[in-house]
Amino acid sequence: MRRGTTPVYTMTFRQGTGAQISDICFTIKQGTTQLIRHLSDEDVELSGDMATTRLSQEDTNSFSKGTCDIQVKVKLSDGTVKSSDIFHEVVYDVLHEEEL
Repeated sequence: MRRGTTPVYTMTFRQGTGAQISDICFTIKQGTTQLIRHLSDEDVELSGDMATTRLSQEDTNSFSKGTCDIQVKVKLSDGTVKSSDIFHEVVYDVLHEEEL
C-alpha cells in the first residue's frame, strides 16, 4: 500500500460461500491506527464469492511508512464466524500528502 492512494482489497471465498455471508469485517491495523469496514459500509461490496473494499486517500494517509496487518472475518447466515490469516502489508511513503 502506498500512502495517499486508493487501493482495493479483495477476498475470494470458497465457491458458494458468498450466498451464506451475513457480514464481513475487513480490518487493517498499524499500531493504534485501525480501519474497520463492514458489509453495511458503502465501500464494501460482495459479489458472488468475492468481497472487495476500497480505501480512500484519507484512509491510507492515516498509516505511516512501515508495515500494517490485514485480516478479514465473515459471519455466515447460520451464525458461524470465520477469519482469514493475518496478512502483513508494507506501507510505502509518498512525497506529497495532499489529497487529489
